[in-house]
Amino acid sequence: MPFGVFLDENMPEALVGPLRRDGVDVLTVSEAGRKTLSDESQLEFAAATGRVIITLDFRDYSALAVKWAHTDRTHAGILLARGSSIAELHQSIMRLWRERNAEDMVNAVLWLSK
Repeated sequence: MPFGVFLDENMPEALVGPLRRDGVDVLTVSEAGRKTLSDESQLEFAAATGRVIITLDFRDYSALAVKWAHTDRTHAGILLARGSSIAELHQSIMRLWRERNAEDMVNAVLWLSK
């Protein structure tokens, strides 16, 4: 089963349309009414809703992944992005979305490749 995604507030909103057109279940921080909440709160929400969070904030989310692993907490996955173009981000997300399912993503922390 494909995974749904939760776009962190630092991710470009311009990704939403292309991802949805390709069939990805996308929810943004803005749509969820969660702007300005902590990174941990965003990860908790993503985990509770079974969504992989996609973020440019690799330092904080990498640290959260380690913290959660040490406390046996489970998340639906974290995708770490670099400052790439919308087209490159879209391609990277779609590649993973086609190759992996929701079960594969549980507790995964992956870099989106170009």
